[in-house]
Amino acid sequence: MMTATASNLQDGRTSDTHQLALHAVVEGARRIDTRRYELEGRASARAELLPAVYAAIEDAITSLDQVLDHYDSPTAIDQPEDSGVFNLLFEDIVEDSDKAGSSKASSKGEYQRVADVSFMARWELVRKRDSLRSAERLDDWGLISECCSARRRVIKAVSGVERVLASVEGQASVFANLYQTERERAVATRAAYLRFIDGLRGVEARTETLGVERSLRLVGTGIAALVGREIYEELRIEDRRSLRQLQTRVIDWLRGGGSDKDGQRLLGDVFAFASLLLEVNRRPALIENDCEVLQRLLVALDQPATDKPAFYRVLKTLRGRDEELDELLGVFADLDAKLWREPAERVLAQLRD
Repeated sequence: MMTATASNLQDGRTSDTHQLALHAVVEGARRIDTRRYELEGRASARAELLPAVYAAIEDAITSLDQVLDHYDSPTAIDQPEDSGVFNLLFEDIVEDSDKAGSSKASSKGEYQRVADVSFMARWELVRKRDSLRSAERLDDWGLISECCSARRRVIKAVSGVERVLASVEGQASVFANLYQTERERAVATRAAYLRFIDGLRGVEARTETLGVERSLRLVGTGIAALVGREIYEELRIEDRRSLRQLQTRVIDWLRGGGSDKDGQRLLGDVFAFASLLLEVNRRPALIENDCEVLQRLLVALDQPATDKPAFYRVLKTLRGRDEELDELLGVFADLDAKLWREPAERVLAQLRD
């Protein structure tokens, strides 16, 4: 195998070729729409979805093999014990490369980072491929869950490798706005849930005025909007399953399948489900994010010169954690200690318990 040295990796066109190949793999995985199989059943998922995801993993492994061939073999790093460990180790390497910025590498050690992260990504995808081989025996939603997980892993692993490669080669990443850490994905998921919940709260507050039929039509529209959002592919499979069951019940009722009393009961079930979605706040990634942001907020309250618009972009990641904080964010409240300190300290203390 070719030894990775600064002299034989000077050709920028080679790294460009790898970036384009990795980009093609990720775009292929992103085109796999798992949503329609939630309604079409297991036979369709086995015949179409499973082969498509399996092919995406194979394409990813092939591209990573090509990267490894070019950048030499990886160092003797430990294989992650499971996907949770992979997330931590992999994200650390990618984030370190992001912090280092894009500048052409000048030593073999820097190129070795590409090999190491490619090795980790490949190993994780091989594990996902092995899991898919037994997925045919699962029920409808079990099969979809495995396919969704594998699809997400292809996107994350391959786009992460490309980010490291781009940094080492001094190139612009083709995935600047695509690669997401678990923390970023959790924040985006909570934001999507909150938008959905806010819409349902508006319906709930006006149900008596709107009437059952109009209320259920608005609920159905809200569910369809959430299903149609790109973030839907990132949601927990349990939430997706419950949401689809409620959607089916709403459609059946609107087609004439029940009484007003049934409709009112259905509305209650939808509103109850919506409240359960905020259990997303228990995710470790969100607890970590919110603790960090609240600590930054408490520091900013003692620094009147804090850039409010820029800091608000950070504060917005707290939305959904606490109603009082949400109210302050909703009115773009000044960074006044009298307004923010008490709720910030209260929520931070709760998260640390």
